[in-house]
Amino acid sequence: MRINIYYPFKDTAYGGGNQFLKALRDTWIKNNLYAKDPLDADVIIVNSHHFQNIKLIQHLKSRNNTVIIHRIDGPIQKVRGKDASVDHMIYFFNHNVADGTIFQSEWSKEENYLLGYEKNRFETVIPNAPDPDIFYPLHSTRCGGRVRIIATSWSGNLNKGFDIYKFLDNHLDFNQFQMTFAGNSPIEFQNIQNLKPLPSKELADILRQHDIYITASRNEPYSNSLIEALHCKLPAVYRIGSSHGTIVGNGGEGFRGKDDVLVTIENVTRNIEKYRSLIHLKTLEEVADAYYLFCRNIYENSQDSNYHPKRFSLSTLYRIIFDTSIQNAKRYVPFP
Repeated sequence: MRINIYYPFKDTAYGGGNQFLKALRDTWIKNNLYAKDPLDADVIIVNSHHFQNIKLIQHLKSRNNTVIIHRIDGPIQKVRGKDASVDHMIYFFNHNVADGTIFQSEWSKEENYLLGYEKNRFETVIPNAPDPDIFYPLHSTRCGGRVRIIATSWSGNLNKGFDIYKFLDNHLDFNQFQMTFAGNSPIEFQNIQNLKPLPSKELADILRQHDIYITASRNEPYSNSLIEALHCKLPAVYRIGSSHGTIVGNGGEGFRGKDDVLVTIENVTRNIEKYRSLIHLKTLEEVADAYYLFCRNIYENSQDSNYHPKRFSLSTLYRIIFDTSIQNAKRYVPFP
């Protein structure tokens, strides 16, 4: 059985989903489990709302009964604070086209349920993992001097925690700490060093030059920025809520807002090596195996006629084409 990830990959610094899916694809290529051409694949993985060529997916369904796996994050409206219609489009595709669903976290799954997602016959929760050849730890990050804190985000959405980062810019003791933000920021910092978005290898090098990672984002289905830092063995200071606590485990401490973020940073600072030793995450190979076994289960059920892959009607095709055209228009046309 061979798998194709049907996704518009970007080779530059982009979002967390792009980085994870590239790492997943490359792992399967190494193990000769990947079909570079979707026409040669037994299973297609479609990510979220990225239906870039829905007619091809419809063709694969009608010609080969190809199994379609849908990787869902979000809910989008929770992450962005808008775009409920994108979630509805995702749910429609999943209900009518996808044979199996992969969520990144239990939080994401439950939040999607609350907003109208209908349970699929085959579902699972599988976390993400970064490329271990890029995101790996040094033996120790501390070398004296000020404690080095870093936050990262490709997205400049305010929900990514910029209220807290602005607060730290004004209230963190910069005689004791230095702080870096790497990514796209909608605000200007006075004391925090702001780096532009970096390719993964450069970002990993920067992470390994720091001691503590902080994420203040809200409503995160599964933060790739956070797991990249944890794989570099940076203890985490994280905003409580969504999936952060599940990811970090005992490898850091959570805060609720401006009232307790400074004391939480102090607590982790006093115990950096202890928290480093308590970071435990799934490897990319383990994650890739979990994806493959889930896909294979559905594929083998379809081959044994225990499961018949969903049919793709013309009405479904036209509905998805219409919905995606509306979303594209919203992105590029300045409505009044």
